[in-house]
Amino acid sequence: MGSHNRKVLQDVELTTPLSTPRDVFTCKDEPRPRSESEEPSQSFRIPLSSQVFRRARLQRLSRQKNVGITMIVILIVLLNLGCIYFNPIQIFLVEGTDQWNLKISQLSFVFSILILAILVNFIWLLNICYKQRKSRLDGETDIERDGIY
Repeated sequence: MGSHNRKVLQDVELTTPLSTPRDVFTCKDEPRPRSESEEPSQSFRIPLSSQVFRRARLQRLSRQKNVGITMIVILIVLLNLGCIYFNPIQIFLVEGTDQWNLKISQLSFVFSILILAILVNFIWLLNICYKQRKSRLDGETDIERDGIY
C-alpha cells in the first residue's frame, strides 16, 4: 500500500510543470509589472483647476441645502398633523366664571422635540447658505484676480 502511494506521488511530480520555465507574459504589447531595476514611468495626471473643486463644493452644498429644506418641510408637516390630531394644548372656560384653564397633554414633550429639531435644522440650513454664499464670493474674487471672464 505504501509503495503504491509513493508511485502515484512520483507520477504527479513528473507531470506537474512546477520546475519548468513558463512563458508568463505571452503578449509583449500588454502592460507588464516592473522589475526592481526598472525606473518608474511618468504618472498620468490630469491637471485640475481650482474651479473644478469649487464647483464640486457648491454642488455638495446645494445637495445639503435641498436635504435641509426637505427635512424642515417634513418636520413642519408632522408637527401640524400632530397638533391637529392630538390637540396637545387645550384651553377651556371654567363654567360660571370668567377664568380660563389650560390643559397640556404629555405629548407636548414630543412636539417640543419636533420644534427643537426644526430650529436646529433651520440653523444648519442658514450655515449652509452662508458657506454657499462665501464660496461663490471667493470664486468671483479668484476669477477677477486671475483675469478669467
